[in-house]
Formats: sequence, C-alpha cells, structure tokens
Amino acid sequence: MKSKVITITSGKGGVGKTFTAVNLSIWLRQKGFNVLLFDADITLSNSYIMLGSKQNEKFYNFLSGNSKIQDAVITSPYGVDTITNGNQIIDINDISKEKIKTIYCQIKEMKKKYDFIIIDTPAGYSNYIYNFYLISDTVLFIINPELPSITSFYKIYKNFYNNIIKKYQKLISGIIINRCKDVNSGIETYKVIIELLKKRMKEFNRIYNPSLTGIILNKEQEVKTAIQKRIPAIVLYPYSTLKGSFDLICNNLIN
Repeated sequence: MKSKVITITSGKGGVGKTFTAVNLSIWLRQKGFNVLLFDADITLSNSYIMLGSKQNEKFYNFLSGNSKIQDAVITSPYGVDTITNGNQIIDINDISKEKIKTIYCQIKEMKKKYDFIIIDTPAGYSNYIYNFYLISDTVLFIINPELPSITSFYKIYKNFYNNIIKKYQKLISGIIINRCKDVNSGIETYKVIIELLKKRMKEFNRIYNPSLTGIILNKEQEVKTAIQKRIPAIVLYPYSTLKGSFDLICNNLIN
C-alpha cells in the first residue's frame, strides 16, 4: 500500500478537528498501520491531551535548534507516533521561513517510514496551512451542521479550489460532518454545502466535488468524558456509534 499524507483542516475552530485527527489515527493504528500524527497547530497544540501523552519539549527543541523533526517524535500510549508542541507557547510568526520550509520537507520525507501521516492544522487559511495541502494526498474538511461552520468552510474551500485543485487537478478532498443529530441530517448538510459551492463558485467543476467521507453523530457526553479521561473516544467506547462513525470514515479512506 502506498503511503498517504492526510491533512485535516477546518474553516473555524471548535468543530472537532483534533478530535477527528486523534481518533482517525488510533483507528488506523488498531488495524496495524504505522501512523504519525503531526499536530501542526503549533500555537495551540492539544492532541497530546486526547492521546494521554506526556508533555515534552522535543518539538520545541527542534524549532529552536538544529535537530531534525524526526527527533521530536514520541510514541503515544496507543502506539501512534506523534509530533506535538505540547503546552509550549510559540507564535508561528516567530518561526523563520527556513524552519517552516524544513518542517514541510522533513514531514514529506517521513512517508518512507509510515503508512499514514495525519496532519492536524490550525483552523482557517494561511500560507502555512496552504503548504501542508501541497504535500498531502488527501485533505479532509471538518464541518458542523451549523451556518457559521458552513460559511467558514466555503471561504477556505474557495481558496483551496482556486489555488490547489484548479492548479494541480489531482488532489482528493473530502468532507466530514461532525456533531450530527442523525445520519440523515449529515447527508442534508452535505447537500446544502454542494449546492452552496455550485451557486457561489461559477468556476466550480463537479468533477472535483469534495466527497462525503463520513458523518460523526453528536455524542457530546461521550466526547467530554473521553477528553477528561485523556483516552481516545473509540478506545473508551469501542461499541458506540462514535466508533461506528470512524469505522466508515477510515474504510472510505483506505478503499
């Protein structure tokens, strides 16, 4: 199987992007794949909390020194290798362009070691995030079935379409609708999104429609409990509808 880089992103914060990245990584590891999760939200890293990993300064040392990003890898209690800034406070604007470029290049080189590299970006759109799109095989947009989330998605997807899809015409993109009341509401939200793209983007080409990669049902209490216990939700609730949601999402990604 060819190694894949999957970038998980969103238009606004608080939609469940890191939650999705963590549980997707765990699912793939449980199936025997070698997985690296890179928490690219350097300023506000929190994937280590959901994974139950200890704080460390390895990535901070990479940013401030001459070590390789491979030296910042730690293995979580669930077997997923991770790169995270932990609770260190760093302003992305304080990192040199050369160091940022090194991050992209060295992450891409690590495809030789891993079956899947999952990149959890900050919310929004920037040159920093744009370059993660360029090294990715698939980009997944996390959206909630609420107007602010859908509107934010449209804003970043328009840039994504014009600067990535039209230019390279090969990058696969998908949508995951999180916190849905039921499956039908997730499907209806996806239809609303596609109609919005067709209506607002005259240059929109249906060939490059973002596919519906999956729907995650709203299980707020289970999610809160998993985060408080610092145990990934699909580990804490292996027979829940949350786990079923990730079964479908990950099988779509693999197949």
